[in-house]
Amino acid sequence: MNWSAVRRLIFGSPLMTEQLEHQRLPKILALPIFASDALSSTAYATQAILFNILVAGTHTLHLTVPISLAIVVLLWIVVISYTQTVHAYPQGGGTYIVSRENLGINWGLLAAAAILTDYVLTVAVSITSGVQQITSFFTNLAPYQTELALAAIWFLTLANLRGARESGLLFAIPTYFFVIVLLTTVAVGVFGPLVGYHPKQYQPPPGEQIAPMIHAVSLGLILRAFASGCAAMTGIEAVADGVQAFRSPESRNAAQTLVLMGAILSTIFLGISYIVQHYGIIYLGHGGGHGGDAHAESVISMVARVVFHDNPIFRAVILFATAIILVLAANTAYADFPRLSSILARHGYMPRQLSNLGDRLVFSNGIILLAVFTSILVVLFGASVDRLIPLYAVGVFTAFTLSQSGMVRFWLKQKAPGWQWKVLINGVGAAATGVVLLVIIIEKGPHGAWLVVVVIPIIMWMFTQVKRHYEKVRARLTLIGYHPEQIPPHTVLVLISGVHRGVIPALEYAREIAKDCRAVHIEINPTETQRLKDLWEQWGGDLPLVIIESPYRSLIGPVVEYVKQAQAEHVRHLITVVVPEFVVTHWWERALHYNAAFMIKLALGNIRGVVVTNVRYWLD
Repeated sequence: MNWSAVRRLIFGSPLMTEQLEHQRLPKILALPIFASDALSSTAYATQAILFNILVAGTHTLHLTVPISLAIVVLLWIVVISYTQTVHAYPQGGGTYIVSRENLGINWGLLAAAAILTDYVLTVAVSITSGVQQITSFFTNLAPYQTELALAAIWFLTLANLRGARESGLLFAIPTYFFVIVLLTTVAVGVFGPLVGYHPKQYQPPPGEQIAPMIHAVSLGLILRAFASGCAAMTGIEAVADGVQAFRSPESRNAAQTLVLMGAILSTIFLGISYIVQHYGIIYLGHGGGHGGDAHAESVISMVARVVFHDNPIFRAVILFATAIILVLAANTAYADFPRLSSILARHGYMPRQLSNLGDRLVFSNGIILLAVFTSILVVLFGASVDRLIPLYAVGVFTAFTLSQSGMVRFWLKQKAPGWQWKVLINGVGAAATGVVLLVIIIEKGPHGAWLVVVVIPIIMWMFTQVKRHYEKVRARLTLIGYHPEQIPPHTVLVLISGVHRGVIPALEYAREIAKDCRAVHIEINPTETQRLKDLWEQWGGDLPLVIIESPYRSLIGPVVEYVKQAQAEHVRHLITVVVPEFVVTHWWERALHYNAAFMIKLALGNIRGVVVTNVRYWLD
C-alpha cells in the first residue's frame, strides 16, 4: 500500500473545488458543529461558580441561581446582538471583520488575537472537562487524564481533516443525544416533585470534608464567581464567524441556529444551577481543597447522583453523553480557528499556507496548528479544568466587546431603516460585555487570566511582523523599474562518491550546461581512492577530478569550503552543484543507504550564487 492509498483511507478521497458548495451545512448539521461549544459549557459553568463561591463556605450556595440568572441575561443580550451581526455581515469573518472595517486595523488585530486565543482554550477546556466526566465514573483512569486528553485532541483533528460535512455527520448524533439527556435530567430534577418523584439531597462521599463558614460573602467573591461562570457564554460568536458554512440563505439560517442554541443553553444551564442549589450539591475540588484538581468528581456526576438516586446506569449515560459533547465541543474551534486564520493569512497577517484549502476542502494547516497549540497547553496545565478555567473568557469577552462596538459604528454609518433600535441593542451589548471583561481581568487576573492578557499583545506583535515581512518581500519582488540581468557563466561541480551507473548521467548533464565542469570527491576512505582514479580514467573522459582529503571523515564541511573556494576563483560565475542520486525500488530500501543529498542541499541552500540540482538514476 503506497502513501496515497493510506491518505485516502485516513482522510478520504480528494474533493474538487467545484464541490465546495455541496459541503455547505444545513441547520440540522450546523447546530452540532457551531453550537456544541456553547452547549457543552453547561458541564463546567455551574461547577466554576461553585468552585469560587464555596471558598467562603457552604452558606454561599444560595447564590448559585442568582449568579446564573445574571449570566443568562447577559447571554441573551449577546445572542440578540450577534443576530444583527450575522445579517449585516453575511460573508462571515465575525469579530475580526467587524472590528477591522468599523474600528480600524489595530482593533481588528486585537479582536483576532483574542478570538484565536479563545479557540485554543475552548479545545483545551472542553477536552479536559470531557475527560473529567470519564474519570468521574472510571476512577482508575484518573492518573491518565493528560494522555486521554491528547488522544481526544488528535481524534478530532483527524475527523476534521476529512471535511466539514463529514465531521458534522459524525458529531450530530452525540450532540443531539446530549441535549436530550441533559434536558431530561433537568426536567426530572426541577419538575419531578410536581408529579411525586423526589430527587434526594446531596450527601458527600465518606471522608470528604465540607468547608465551614470561612468569611462573609463579599462583592469581590460574587464577581469572581460571576466571571468564572461566564465561561457558559463561550462559543456564541462561532456562528457569526462561520456564516459562509451555512446553506443559502446563509444569514437567516445562521441567525435561527444562534437563537436555538441560546434557548437550549439557557435552559440546561439554569436547570443544573437550580438542582445544585436546591439539593445542596457541593463542589470543592479534589479532596475538599480549593486549589482545584483534575481528579475531582464533576458537578454533572453529582447532579446525576442526586436526580436518579445513585442509579449507576443513568449516571453512566449522563456522564457518557456529557463527555462526548465536551470532546466534540472542541469541534466549534476546529471549524472557526482555521477559517479565521485563512482570512488573516489572505490579509497578510499569518503565514500564507493557512489560506490554502486541503484535499477535503478544509483549511488543513490551520486544523493541525490548532491541534499542536492545544496539545502543548494541555500538557503544561496537566489536563486540569480548574487550572484552565481562569484563563478562559478573557479572549471571548474582548471579542464580544469589540464586535458589538464595531456594530454600533456600522449602524451609525449606514443609517438604514430602524438603525436607532439596532444601535441601542449593540450599544447595550458592548457596554455589558465591556463591564464583564473588566470584572474578569480584575477578579481572575491573579488566578491565571494575566497570562492571556500578556499573550494577546504578543500575538498582535507577531501579526505585524508577518505583515511587515510580506510587504518587504513584495517590495523586493516588484517588476516596477526592474531591468533583467544577463545570466552569468556557469561553473559546475559534480559531487561523486564513486564511479558507477548512477554517476554517469550526472556527468553528461554537467557537460551539457557548462564548459567549466569538474567532478569533486571527498576522500573519507583513502583505501578506495586508487580504485576511484582507475575507474575515472576509463569513464571520466575529459572532466577533471578533484579529490579533497577529509581527515575527520566529514562530508558537508569540505563540500561547503570547496564551493566557496570555487566562488573566489570565479567571482562572476554562477556555481551549480550537481548531486547524483539513485532511486531505489521500495520505500523501505531508502533506510539501507546513506542519503547525503538532503544534507548537502540544506548546507548549500543559503549560499548566494549557488544552485543545487539533483540528477536521479532509477534502479528499476
